[in-house]
Amino acid sequence: MTQNTPPQENEGQLREIALRLLAPAFRPEAGDAQLLAGRLPTSLPFEFPLPEKSRIVGSFISSPETMQIVLDTDQSPAEIVAFYTERMQVAGWSEPDALRRQRQQREGGFVESFHRPVIYVTFCKGQRGPALGVSVFKEEEKSGKTEVRLHIDARSTFSPCMQASEIFMDVSRLIPPLKPPMGVQQHADGGSNSEGAATFATLDIQDEVALPELSSQYARQLQQAGWQRTGEGSSELIAWHTWEFSAKEDERWRGVFTLQHVPEMEQQYYVQMHINWIGRQSQSVPENEGSR
Repeated sequence: MTQNTPPQENEGQLREIALRLLAPAFRPEAGDAQLLAGRLPTSLPFEFPLPEKSRIVGSFISSPETMQIVLDTDQSPAEIVAFYTERMQVAGWSEPDALRRQRQQREGGFVESFHRPVIYVTFCKGQRGPALGVSVFKEEEKSGKTEVRLHIDARSTFSPCMQASEIFMDVSRLIPPLKPPMGVQQHADGGSNSEGAATFATLDIQDEVALPELSSQYARQLQQAGWQRTGEGSSELIAWHTWEFSAKEDERWRGVFTLQHVPEMEQQYYVQMHINWIGRQSQSVPENEGSR
């Protein structure tokens, strides 16, 4: 390894290490990351305004749907926030109530001495995005400029807008109560996130019950809740059925129910119910197109 590297090679190495550090290693698209000095990305997923007389410091593209833009301006942080609030509202965007409450909580109370006072506002076009995050802080000790960072997020999954939507705040509530058959002890657990939810249980059965019969008793409860069965099957040790249903705001969901017998434990079964968001009713694909 050489100690002295020519300036041209050193610049290339600095760029490479910067991209590697900026791009998350757990995201497969991180290999396409780009750093742009003094300019905007050539292709943006949606339009947004820039403050008048602001200077473009550069851009970081982590994927075609997620990128950041850094600006400098003489305007105050409050003026920048007011600028984006007004302009984005005119364009049909808004700050979700849940995110606004979180921001207001962060802005109150004691100010950390070792952290710059940053204002962060997220504007959403809808409950599943896209999202424009605006973070602003004043460089008091250096340039005296206000630094503006625009966080562009056009993903349809894991969007900050979706995280703030009341529809997705507690997805597990979309699964109806599933009671065990008579004479069966059911020990349940579960969890959820903004994309889906799961509930699972262990069944202790005293009397012998056929696997298909046990599965059908849960299926009847899902049908009574308005779910539509789309498939089913069974084998010696497992039974399953798939479902679709609609929830608030025309959201379409898919569910998968599985019931598994534990061979080593004759009187015990594992039962699971998973649901995931699949789109809006208006996004459904006609059958003739989906088969192409």
